[in-house]
Amino acid sequence: MKIKNIENDYFIDVDDETLAILEEQGDRSFTEVFNNTNSTRELAFKILNLFLLGAGGSFLLLTQQAKVSFLSVGLLTFCIGWSLCSLSVVLKCIKRVDRPLKTTDPQSSYLSVYKELNDDDYNYFNSIGYTGERKSLPVFKRYRLGTLQVAIQEMEEINEKIANSLNNTIIASSATPLAGIALSLLHYFFLGF
Repeated sequence: MKIKNIENDYFIDVDDETLAILEEQGDRSFTEVFNNTNSTRELAFKILNLFLLGAGGSFLLLTQQAKVSFLSVGLLTFCIGWSLCSLSVVLKCIKRVDRPLKTTDPQSSYLSVYKELNDDDYNYFNSIGYTGERKSLPVFKRYRLGTLQVAIQEMEEINEKIANSLNNTIIASSATPLAGIALSLLHYFFLGF
């Protein structure tokens, strides 16, 4: 089960031992999702090269024909279909996307609210389950864990979008030769050349 829209203080009641384990798991999870996204994008680059080779080869064969024949229709279909698939890969899989960061700069992380924690704040934290020391670091680490959870979810969404787009493009590219053959056969049987 995925956590969606967690509250800011979701992890405030976690004890220190559990916090350490959750931090380690969060860091590993983020790294795993990040690496998975990168490997999907690398696959997209490889597939893009194949599409460009197919479209280029089809175009080359198309331009070498002295007259238009039923094969020209198939080659034109290959050329257009694989060019569109290449464009889809570039726009939906390879194009740079703003991705969440696992860490932030110190000034953005250590907000003034952590400097100004007082007894009232700690009393509030205690009322919602906080059992740690009355120091800013343990509180900061618990809120950072919530931020890391949100970053992981955002990376998972980006990875899912890229993978789905790549899968759809692979399906479309697989259908391109079938469409080319079908159009060539229709052209041959109905126009005879």
